[in-house]
Amino acid sequence: MKNSCSRLRYCAAALLLIMAIGCRPKNEDMLVAHVQGDVFLPHLSASLWNFSEVVECQIASRTSIPPDARGDLLLCGEKTQLAWSQTWLRPDITAQIYAAAEKQAVEFRSVGHPLLGNKSKPRSWQCRKTPDRVVCD
Repeated sequence: MKNSCSRLRYCAAALLLIMAIGCRPKNEDMLVAHVQGDVFLPHLSASLWNFSEVVECQIASRTSIPPDARGDLLLCGEKTQLAWSQTWLRPDITAQIYAAAEKQAVEFRSVGHPLLGNKSKPRSWQCRKTPDRVVCD
């Protein structure tokens, strides 16, 4: 009995580990958008993101508005996420976000974090830019 309980605990721990690893996005080169400007004019352009500065990011395909054929995006910063939430209204906002995006290596180190107070919103990551990639915890 004692031996079967140990096996059961081991299997449960292994299953939890597999589930946690399986839900983490894969590390890949992807479009990363961090914009500045007026969301409602719209007049958006790429924003400066200093090395080691931590910015909250979301994956566009995990929001309620899917990316188009140009590919998935990592939406970094509050203004970028606000702009993305308005893309269903105006395709020119979508075009400006894609124009400001840059393909970069992205390394995900976690499954992400639920946004405070709202578990129905997409998960977010605390990401920092390094000289050769974006690292998201």
